[in-house]
Amino acid sequence: MVAAWQLDGVALPTWPLVVALVMALLCGAPIFSVLGALALALFWQDALPLASIPLSHYQITVNPSLPALPLFTLAGLVFARTGAARRLGAVFVALFGGGATGTVVASAVLCSAFTAFTGGSGVTILALGVAP
Repeated sequence: MVAAWQLDGVALPTWPLVVALVMALLCGAPIFSVLGALALALFWQDALPLASIPLSHYQITVNPSLPALPLFTLAGLVFARTGAARRLGAVFVALFGGGATGTVVASAVLCSAFTAFTGGSGVTILALGVAP
């Protein structure tokens, strides 16, 4: 703790700290302490003051898209488990015709529809990737 206050705002090389943290992890140090020390080492690398750590965590916590991520994941899981993506794919292929051109157009329209409904997240790819 004393070293943290003395080195506040001083840029340090990261690789010796990373090697020491890996060695500590291999010797049985708790993962949360190693990750915290790694975060501190990366802040030291950029010569950021220690006061920026709680501010960064607060900015991440109050991000309005953070609570939406589990909901998008749940929506993707529901799409994947119920086969909704497969059924919607069949509807769009029936609308635009089969063959190479119709399937490409159908998949593009289906991707845009899922992007419009979900807000353009990775869940779109997850939900459409399950459908053959």
